Amino acid sequence: MLTFVASGAATLAVALSLALAFRAGCAGDAKSGALGDPAMALRIEDAAAVCGWLGIGFAILAVLCAKRRSMIRSLAIAVALGLLGSLGLMLAGMQLEIWGVSYCF
Repeated sequence: MLTFVASGAATLAVALSLALAFRAGCAGDAKSGALGDPAMALRIEDAAAVCGWLGIGFAILAVLCAKRRSMIRSLAIAVALGLLGSLGLMLAGMQLEIWGVSYCF
């Protein structure tokens, strides 16, 4: 049951993180500061990062709570998920932010 709840929470947190990344792009271009409100874009990016880290944490919790694997294998999967998941989430967030800037400006 805990695995199911953690998986759902991870999915919601990651989805919110990516939606906020797009919204940050619509708020302004935080990299160059030329478009929109870069201060607002940075605040939204901070919220997106927090949601993303929570999502990765919940996903790791879901892996660690699964009962069909040994603890060492679960730890290895959790470390790989943490490293690759954070990298993938960061790249996806950057792409969505670029799409937000292109869409709104």
